[in-house]
Amino acid sequence: MRAYLDNNSTTFLDPRVLEVLIAELKKNEGNPSSLHAWGKESKKRLTQARETIAEFLQVKPNEILFTSGGTEGINFLIRGLKTKGPHII
Repeated sequence: MRAYLDNNSTTFLDPRVLEVLIAELKKNEGNPSSLHAWGKESKKRLTQARETIAEFLQVKPNEILFTSGGTEGINFLIRGLKTKGPHII
């Protein structure tokens, strides 16, 4: 049995997601790790996104992890993400 785990490179982005993503990227280009005003605004929106996702998945916001991309995410999992209870991979 084969498991195809490279869906990111071959799956089209839902047009609704693309629309929201473009609008969000136009708002602010601040680094959420920075202390300046643009960074603080980005951090605020990132926190709101984490809370929205957590609410939808019925988990705690601190259980939502973002990575910079597929390679980092897979590496994180391979190295042994230790969780208690149900999780999504």
